[in-house]
Amino acid sequence: MKRFAALFHALDAANGSRHKQQALLAYLAAAPAEDAATACWLLAGGRPLRPVAAPVMRAAAQTAADLPDWLFDECYERVGDLAETIALLLPAPAPGDDLGLRRMLVGHIMPLRELSRDDQAAGLRALWRQIDGDSMLVVNKLITGAFRVGLSRQGVVRALASHSALAPERISQRLTGLLASRQPPGADDWYGLTAAGDDGDTDALPCPFFLAHPLTGEPAPRLGPAGDWLAEWKWDGMRGQLVRRGGVSHLWSRGGELVSDRFPELLAMAAMLPPELRIDGEIIVWPADAERPLPFNVLQRRINLKQVGRKLLAEAPACFVAYDLLGIDGEDLRRQPLASRRQRLEALLATCEDPRLRLSEAIASDDWNALVEAREAARSRGAEGLMLKRRDSAYGEGRSRSRADRLAQLFRLEQEVLGIGRDMALAPLHHEGIPAHRRERFPDRVFRVEAFTRLVLIGHLQRLRMLHTAGIRFDLPKEEFHQRGLAGAVRADDADPVAARDAEGQVLHQHHRPV
Repeated sequence: MKRFAALFHALDAANGSRHKQQALLAYLAAAPAEDAATACWLLAGGRPLRPVAAPVMRAAAQTAADLPDWLFDECYERVGDLAETIALLLPAPAPGDDLGLRRMLVGHIMPLRELSRDDQAAGLRALWRQIDGDSMLVVNKLITGAFRVGLSRQGVVRALASHSALAPERISQRLTGLLASRQPPGADDWYGLTAAGDDGDTDALPCPFFLAHPLTGEPAPRLGPAGDWLAEWKWDGMRGQLVRRGGVSHLWSRGGELVSDRFPELLAMAAMLPPELRIDGEIIVWPADAERPLPFNVLQRRINLKQVGRKLLAEAPACFVAYDLLGIDGEDLRRQPLASRRQRLEALLATCEDPRLRLSEAIASDDWNALVEAREAARSRGAEGLMLKRRDSAYGEGRSRSRADRLAQLFRLEQEVLGIGRDMALAPLHHEGIPAHRRERFPDRVFRVEAFTRLVLIGHLQRLRMLHTAGIRFDLPKEEFHQRGLAGAVRADDADPVAARDAEGQVLHQHHRPV
């Protein structure tokens, strides 16, 4: 556990993806196979069911630390995170054996879920007495279900690919299979994840999904000619992949869950398709004689059931709306341009006349105004809006952006930004009362346009106002400030350094607690 805790703190302190990948590679080279597999599972998004409710954990910590309610509340208010508060308040534990990561999860944390509340509290106190200080925060994060660290799934894939000398696409596909389980993987799973050779039946796993970015503002002229983009309706359903391997059909959700048994009519439909196939699409409820699909809450009735009865099959008939053709007859099409994949998808579906399989309707237009009008009419068709895809783009993974999409995505929320300029190379400011490993980074005197746009998108307008009032210059035209409700730009040499530093500290204490 100490080794994984050291990795957690190293990732938390690293400034760039290269340093994070180096830290993970060093861990994978030294950790036992079962711990390496579990670590990758956690870092890529795998989560066990939460074993203990927060009130139980809080009460156990108060008893162990011998603190009254008001004092614990003051500490919690100051720190802002239950797991970190407990780690700071508990007395130093006695030296004990260092359990591995998987043994800690499977042998000590997950069994707490099956105990009564009193036994859970006793088990927590016993567990805390044998955990060293460096591991305490990580263990508490795992117990609360709030384990997060600044490493994306793609970062894990790249590190695993470098460690195993395998293609990132193969690693990503194998990792999807591990994430489908709530159980931490073991040594055998590690060897299956990193071993060379043919995957056999695991080729029935879905490819990593290519996800969309929200588009803010009007598309023209930022996106270029409208004819360079393919517009489709964005349906309110469940994203899925239909995979055919050796003539056997598999239906996967975006979360990596096999949902074939919940949609037997879609498996019956898939039997008419080629034996080797991968289609990306949306699962929705759409009766054959209806002009528009039914609302998502009707589909949700089926999602929540492991087996579907005849009555529900008749009341909520499922349909698979095909967005993209990812592979056919053993050929991987993901690197080909969208226009080529779309053409082959249309040809494939022309041979399958079944209302349970529909081609995603393309809205052809060379005029952005016409597409904006179509977007406004989306609700009347039962859709959430429009999806825009570059016709020359490949099928990527996650929310990563290609060079071809860079211009469009400057005005999209590319990634979650926790604080001002977290992903920018900026000098740290140290503030009293904030733990050393949680000291935040604040921006320089000049904000780039891209940084300003991201901050406004995630709702930090108040932070921008406070910094602007203190005289920190935003490197933007004045009209941008008026559009966002701010005053005119301030020159850098007019700024008051003392007021600026005080405002930065005020933003930290009022709006930015550790997470």
